[in-house]
Amino acid sequence: MKYIQEKKNHEEAVKFLQKAVEIDSKDAIAKFYLAYEMKLTGEIEKAVNLYGEVISLNPDYSWAYYNLASIYMETGKEEQAILYLEKTLKTNPKDKDALSLLVKIFCKNKKFSAAEKLLRQAMHDLPEEADVYYLLAQVHKKLRSKINYIKYLKLAIKRKVSFSGDADALESELKVAESK
Repeated sequence: MKYIQEKKNHEEAVKFLQKAVEIDSKDAIAKFYLAYEMKLTGEIEKAVNLYGEVISLNPDYSWAYYNLASIYMETGKEEQAILYLEKTLKTNPKDKDALSLLVKIFCKNKKFSAAEKLLRQAMHDLPEEADVYYLLAQVHKKLRSKINYIKYLKLAIKRKVSFSGDADALESELKVAESK
């Protein structure tokens, strides 16, 4: 029952947003939210086309790039997802969600040097973000570089105020790593 109500809400949102776009076809924000709602109602191709229109209207709209990347990830088109995640980070180097997703894709595909390079740039762009150091620790864990794994866990802990995960789990992870 809840699913049916949510679907109705999204379909209603699509109707209102379509009217907004009819009134002003250059309204990138209305198109962005229309694309988002269309994705939620299962109209993926229309959503992709609308995000393309948003980007044409506003090439610096990093969320449109990110949402396109998410669609491509969900549909198994990782190379396109990578392209749009890179565009997201080019327009907004401080987008931690895009950074995290791109690092995960790189690691999944054993492109560890690309992940590390990306994270080193992120250390420059986001020097106080614990998540950056934690992601770098995870790359080194996969590379079986215990020294660097521990080093970056410690750097993440120093910045734990900004950590998006469980800080206690982070400290426990370090203890386990050091005990091995």
